[in-house]
Order: sequence, then C-alpha cells, then structure tokens
Amino acid sequence: MLGTAISLREQASGEIRALGTAISLREQVSGEIRVLGTAISLREQASGEIRALGTAISLREQVSGEIRVLGTAISLREQASGEIRVLGIAISLREQASGELRALGTTISLREQVSGEIRALGTAISLREQVLEK
Repeated sequence: MLGTAISLREQASGEIRALGTAISLREQVSGEIRVLGTAISLREQASGEIRALGTAISLREQVSGEIRVLGTAISLREQASGEIRVLGIAISLREQASGELRALGTTISLREQVSGEIRALGTAISLREQVLEK
C-alpha cells in the first residue's frame, strides 16, 4: 500500500504497514486507515486522494514513489528508514506514534493538525495559507 511491500508476517498478524505505521484490520473494517495518526476515509481513497496532515495526496504522487506532506516531497527511501522529512526536519516514527511531531523544534499536536493549523516558530500557519502561497 502506498508503494510499500506488505509481508506475509504482517498480513498474518492482522496488520499492514503504510509509511511505517501499523494499520489494524479493525481500522480497515471501520472504513478508515491511519497514516501519520490521521484517519483516512474510504471516500478519500476512492477519490484518488488521501489526506495526511490535512494535505491532499494524489495517487500520481504515490505512484511516483513520493508523497507530499506540508508541500514537502517524502521519498520511499526516507519512509523505509523510519523517518520522514517535514519542513526539512527528520521526524522519527517515535514522535509520530506519540501523536506529536517536531518541525523547526516546535511540537505540533494532532489537534492542531486536525484544525487545519500547525505552529511553526510559535505562529499559527493555516493549511489554507500554505495552499495560497503555492
């Protein structure tokens, strides 16, 4: 899924891994999976987009072996190493699992992500503003 090999061991355990994150069969049955701690509905999957950190990720980006989070390309190499890069900062899977990530040394909670805002250097940045900047 998302260009990541799924081992028979993972299948047998009732989990698959996307972006290094375990996805339980329970989540699949509920019509949601979690990537970077964010629920992704089957509706979004069917439309050819998923949302990670509130940003639409097209299937074209997935097929190319990259996804975009906060406008930053994340290569499969980075995913395989157990780190991703957001705003040029490596984010470990430990931080993801705790429901927080660090960008520019600032903790970003999942609550802020869900509200469509992140905090960088103490300033709220709405995802709408980021899209307009492109």
